[in-house]
Amino acid sequence: HGHSHHPVIFIEREKRHGVIFEDEVEIMEDVRYLVNVGSVGQPRDGDPRACYCILREDRIEIRRVPYPIEIAQRKILDAGLHPYLAERLAAGK
Repeated sequence: HGHSHHPVIFIEREKRHGVIFEDEVEIMEDVRYLVNVGSVGQPRDGDPRACYCILREDRIEIRRVPYPIEIAQRKILDAGLHPYLAERLAAGK
């Protein structure tokens, strides 16, 4: 299925699996974590901001920051790509 554009935290505890869609999660010793930080450009979750993760000793934080979407859109159009690819950036789709 390719790659994901959605920030999500997968967990495993005692051979059981779960999914967390929170922006901040407390780290527990007996849990394994797999963090998908989402996307920097071309998100698919309706939030056009760039996404990144901060891993602290006691928690995982998923953060969002704005980026110059208009510049990215211009580069897409200047490269001769379909206008839809530029338009969807502002909608996070």
